[in-house]
Amino acid sequence: MKSPSIYSFNPFRAIAYLWRARRVPVVPIPEGAYPLYKGTPSFLARWALPFLSLDVMYMTSMAYECWEGGQLYPNVLKNTRKGKPEDAQSPTPTPTPPKSPESEVSEKKEVWKRVAFAAFHCGLGGLIAVWLLSQRSSWVRTMAVVRPSKLKAPAQLYIEVSGHPTGYGHPFLMRDCTLMGYTEAKDVMLVNTGTEGKFPFFPLGSTIGGKEMPAKGDLAKINMLKIWKALGGQIERKY
Repeated sequence: MKSPSIYSFNPFRAIAYLWRARRVPVVPIPEGAYPLYKGTPSFLARWALPFLSLDVMYMTSMAYECWEGGQLYPNVLKNTRKGKPEDAQSPTPTPTPPKSPESEVSEKKEVWKRVAFAAFHCGLGGLIAVWLLSQRSSWVRTMAVVRPSKLKAPAQLYIEVSGHPTGYGHPFLMRDCTLMGYTEAKDVMLVNTGTEGKFPFFPLGSTIGGKEMPAKGDLAKINMLKIWKALGGQIERKY
């Protein structure tokens, strides 16, 4: 089965992911946990908050322009003065009378049009915001494993994403998580937690099992697969 796209703009899938992720608690990662993975999230995940602030500025400014400005899409050429030879020779230009408040109100669009266009821009900005938050809530920064004290007890996996404070993560049972590849990007791997969604990460150039991995080749993926299987995690069959 083809993995869902990570890079493409799909706000509806992002909404579904955030709805599922809200059920997963965020807890402190225990001290002494085994450092399974440490890497750098994607560019969008790291810069989601600055992009989100620009998105909020876009929503508020466009909503204000549609409601108060009266012009849904202002025509910048409307007030441009056409150059005429007789205008340049005229010593005393004829002053234009000031507009009355009634004429200014009449130039504004109908209320339903202003509300519709303001809602359109707010909706578009909201979808972009949800997509940015889903990127920040899914890309992995670190993964740690707590090995059980009892022999038959399952190991606990802690996934710290880009939006978490340092030292906090989502807890999962290692046996319920599956390590899988990403068909649209060879340098990305995914941790499939089931109903809580998939968490992507970059194995190349990261730290796996406390050791620095090269930025090229398959050594990082091979080491990740070996350690993952040794800790009791599942691996997708095509690997």
